[in-house]
Amino acid sequence: MKAGYILIAGSASEGCDGEQLSRALQFVRDATTAILNTGNSVSVLATDEPTRMENGVEVPIAFDWEVLRTVERYVLDQPGGKAGRAMVRAATSTDSETKRFSAPNLQLVRRLQDMGALEFHYIPEAVYSGGDYRDCLVSISDGMIAVGGIRGTYITGRKMIAAGKPVMPMDIRIGASREDGEGALKLLAEMKSDPKLFLPRRHEIVKTRLSTLSLEGARPPVRRIANEVADILDAEMEAARDDAEGLESGNGGVKDRMWGLMGKIKDGVITGASAIKIWEFFKQSL
Repeated sequence: MKAGYILIAGSASEGCDGEQLSRALQFVRDATTAILNTGNSVSVLATDEPTRMENGVEVPIAFDWEVLRTVERYVLDQPGGKAGRAMVRAATSTDSETKRFSAPNLQLVRRLQDMGALEFHYIPEAVYSGGDYRDCLVSISDGMIAVGGIRGTYITGRKMIAAGKPVMPMDIRIGASREDGEGALKLLAEMKSDPKLFLPRRHEIVKTRLSTLSLEGARPPVRRIANEVADILDAEMEAARDDAEGLESGNGGVKDRMWGLMGKIKDGVITGASAIKIWEFFKQSL
């Protein structure tokens, strides 16, 4: 099975409720572990790390570095403390190590590289901007989980959808590190209206299981929710791969399928049934 990369994106507002922030951070850690347990990997944006002070301790209000720290703990639990594969892809600028990474985070990056767990995708500093790194994140990811976040999280989610990649927005209300609109919550409202856009092959879960994935309300165990979200995205990505392989190899391959369908044309005349089959084939091939 080919591993997929799931982007975990989002942030919390500096003034959000402490219990909500703690729950969001726990979900991010559990979701990272659950994704790795399915055999998939994660992706993040590696830049600066906004934090806030709680009882004299710095607490992150963006989630990328929490994902990276969780990957390190996961690898350390493996035999020999080696990854064996790239467990995380990170988009960053060519100058981030000197301009954006804190000293502890730079050390973390180097440890992950030594473990063989981290794969960087660099963006030239001269063109490093929201649009560029969002495009990079979409290109290196196969799915997305959105937690909190602002307009940038929303735009990234929409770009993932436009690329035909699944998106799971979470409902926890934590604001965002900057206040310029909603990220995950706006995506969630749109998913409820048109679930096929977000989960093309597993969209029925929006009708039957979405309420059980809520991080609000009755507050079910965070780990259970994280495991289920990871399983849903794994199943969606696996189904997408099966569809792609079927298109390439089914009935002897795309060319053979095309010629087989064209063989239905008799003396230049296409029957109604043959026309439908040919149209369905070309729709799948687009």
